Amino acid sequence: MRVFPILAALLMSGCIAGKAGYYLVEVEKAYKSAEEAGAEELAVHEFTLATAYRNKAWEEAGYSDYGPSEAFAIKATEYAQAAEKIARTGEAARGVVEEIEADQDVLPELIDRPVEPEDPAPAEAPVWGESLSEEPATPEPEPEP
Repeated sequence: MRVFPILAALLMSGCIAGKAGYYLVEVEKAYKSAEEAGAEELAVHEFTLATAYRNKAWEEAGYSDYGPSEAFAIKATEYAQAAEKIARTGEAARGVVEEIEADQDVLPELIDRPVEPEDPAPAEAPVWGESLSEEPATPEPEPEP
């Protein structure tokens, strides 16, 4: 609990590293909550984005690029919170079921549509030396000696 007064002092002083540090702490809290909610399996898209932005935020902080680190940490927190919400409420799964039910009227039309016949098989390619015309080749007269 000592961290919060220190972070508050850094934030009030305008220290960019302190702000980035605060957001990195926030993203860790949100990420842990999302993990505990089972978001890794139930909200794969959002959790994957949260993981990627979290890792990038820590990487940028390691290079002392605190502005980008703060921005990535904020995005990671948003995605982690969204992943946790989806995992706890099943919101995404309900949306998919609703879309499938809405498409039930469309699917029979697509299934009952007659299938157009395919083009007939292409003619065989001529063998080298054969004539391309359909008439039989006439032998050439032999030259007289």
